[in-house]
Formats: sequence, C-alpha cells, structure tokens
Amino acid sequence: MNEKPNDSIRLDRVPPQNVDAERAVLGAMLQGGTQLVGEVLQYAGEDLIDMFYKMTHQYICGAILRLFDKNEKIDIVTVTMELEREGELERAASRDGDAVVYMDEMIDATIPVNVLSHVDILKEFYTRRTLIRMGVDIYNRSFDYGEDTKDLLKYANERVSNVNALTSATAWKVKTVAMSQEEYEWFITHLAEYSIRTGFDGLDKLIRFAPPDIWTIIGHNGVGKSILAQNIAQYAWELNRIKSLYVSYEMACYSLYERMASMASIKHPRDIEGIYRDGSLSKDDITRLVMAKYGQGIFFMDRSDINLLQIGQVLRSLPEIRLVILDYIQIMPSTSRSDNKHEKITAITDRLKEFNKENNVATIMLSQVHKGVRDQFEELRPSDARESGSITEVADGVVGFWADKDIESLRNVGILKSRHFSMAVGKKVQLAFQGDSPLLKGIMQSITPA
Repeated sequence: MNEKPNDSIRLDRVPPQNVDAERAVLGAMLQGGTQLVGEVLQYAGEDLIDMFYKMTHQYICGAILRLFDKNEKIDIVTVTMELEREGELERAASRDGDAVVYMDEMIDATIPVNVLSHVDILKEFYTRRTLIRMGVDIYNRSFDYGEDTKDLLKYANERVSNVNALTSATAWKVKTVAMSQEEYEWFITHLAEYSIRTGFDGLDKLIRFAPPDIWTIIGHNGVGKSILAQNIAQYAWELNRIKSLYVSYEMACYSLYERMASMASIKHPRDIEGIYRDGSLSKDDITRLVMAKYGQGIFFMDRSDINLLQIGQVLRSLPEIRLVILDYIQIMPSTSRSDNKHEKITAITDRLKEFNKENNVATIMLSQVHKGVRDQFEELRPSDARESGSITEVADGVVGFWADKDIESLRNVGILKSRHFSMAVGKKVQLAFQGDSPLLKGIMQSITPA
C-alpha cells in the first residue's frame, strides 16, 4: 500500500534556503575573479541568479555576471561600481547595511575552495523552491473553470513528471514523479491551505494569493477600500485561520475596533459608537466583542511613524502572522532621504518583495487614485493609482475598487493586473454592504468582464 501524502501542512515555513552557502559562493566569486566566476556559471547554468534566495545576493550576483559578460575585472571595487551604475547599490544594502562592508565581510569569511559544493547546496534549495512554485502553478490553474479537468490533470502530470525541464539549466538530474488522480485531488485540496482567500466566492474564483505576494487595492477616498481590506483580514482568519497585521496610518485603533465590532454585530458603526456613548458598553466591552469574534486573528497598529524596518521587528515577535495590510502606502514613512514623493514610495516598494520573503508574509497595499481621476463611479486602471509606477510595477496583482452609480450599497471589484492569474485580468465581481454595517458580501455568481 502506498504511503498517503503528509497532510500536516504548516503556514509558518520560510521557503527553503541556505544563506551561509549563498554568502560562501558570492565570497568566492568576489575573490576568484573571471576564471572562477566562469567555472561557477558553467556548473550552475543560466539559473544562477535565481538560485540565490536573498534579494541582496541576487543584486550582487547580477552585477558580477554583468561584469563577466563584458569581460571586465571582477572584485569588490568593480562590483560596487557596477551596482552603483545600475542604481542597485542602495537596494543591495537595503537589508544588510552598507553593501561594500557586507561584501567585504563575505570575502573575509570565505576561503574560495569547495565552491562548487556550495553551488550544489544552492541547487538543492532552488529545486525545492521550484517544486513549490510548480505546485502553486497547478493550484492556480485549477481555478480556471474554462479548462477541461482531463486537460488540467494531464498538465499537472506533465509538470510533476518533467521537473528536469524546470531545472534543466542546472544540469542536475531529479527523479521524476507521477501522480495518480487520487493524489492529484488531494494535492489541489490541501494546497489551498497555503493560500489566502478573500472570502468572496466570485473573487476567489479569479484570484488567490500567498506569501510572498504583493497585491494593491486602489480606490477613491471614502469608497471603502480599507473596509474591503478589513473584510479580507476577517475572512482570512475565519476561513483559514490566517493571522493578519493591519497597519493604519490614518485611523486610530479604536476606530478600527469599532468597525470590526460593527462587522461582528451587523450594526452601523454609528450604532456601536452610540452604545458606547450612552454607557451601555465601554471601550473594553467593544474590544471584548471584537476579540470574541476574531480571537487573536487580527492585530492593529495605528502609529503614523512606523516604517518597514519597524514592522519587520513586530513580525519577528509575532511570527505566525501571514498577511500584512498597509493603509495606505502613500503616507507610509520611507527610509529614503529624498524629498521627492515618488522616490520615497519607490524606496518602500523596492524593499517590499524582499521584506515579504524574509518574514514569510503576503502584503496588501491600499492606494489612493491620482487627482486626475475624479469620478468615483469610473472603472479604474493600474495607472490610476497615485505614484502608480512603482506601486503597480512591484505588485503581483492590482485590484480596482469603485462605487456603483446606480445602487449606493454596491461596489465593483475589477482585476486590473494579475501575474499568476492572467485569465482573470479584465474581469470584475460586485460586492454589497450588508444592511448598515461595513460587512461586505458577494452578490453575483457570474463573473463579468470589466
């Protein structure tokens, strides 16, 4: 009898990696010059940069390989100059302080021997990450209801049976594996535990996201994009027991608790406030109401000065959190010294993907629209986000959220960009507020073109 697949999937796992081996390979390449870099590249293949998990290491490796392609000298000085020339020096130093000091430390800690053995370690962990991505790809395609199930099963078997094709550039043999239909059905069912569901059936048929994905929600002031984000955090906890950190740069924590209490009781926030003001409930009572409904599933922060570095410190003290919501990105403090708003936002978004990987979280960024978009009933585009360049470019997906011109309680959710769900782009679903509360529910079974 075949052993059943292990279904004890944990959500607190960081993707497979070995940072010490990555540092050893880079330290050797920085010391060994063009000849050693050529040997490493020939042995590892075209996927060498992707074999590094840390984005800092990917930038440094990319600079080394560019110098190799130009047949230029490779050492700490030339690599630093190449990083600076490509505008990557600050990015390469974003996590580990000064990039030059960091590379110097790698050189001091590395003896350039057995480097190919260290490359083997990188290959092993890269292959494991490739298998994870392959699994997510199969899972994502399973939500394309326009594809025949038999074709989907054939595709899944081909992907799993041809792992060598995914890692062919590494020239590394991996034993092929084929799945039975029973194993495939188990695989699709349990892989869902990795993903974060929005809680809206129509939307969940179009998109799912998981760490380290970045999604952006854009919308007008007052249309309810922060309410949508809170609904997603609520459903993530109720449906998958996924914990969220909600960072608010505008609303105080108590106001957020009032809104969550309103969702829990299906009452208008003004009614909750009225109950508090007439003495029927204290702030502690309202907090207890929210905690009774959501337990320790949603954490709120309302400090206007907290940046990504400080959020990372919070996440290290709460390692079970898998979803971070930033409300909203345009007023989030940046570590950039520039006075230019666009450059400040770019400094945040450039760091965000690595931040997600390091902390094993997905992030939802809320974004305002730029001043040229005046009609809150107008269908949105990715370029409608304020400082849209970096905000939408870094995102794995962009969702537009706008009001319905005919029915006040309706909101439209349009998929404006989706890196993993390309067939969802251009489609929309409608959500409706439940009574006077900020609780949203999907109202349409069909998915309409945006």
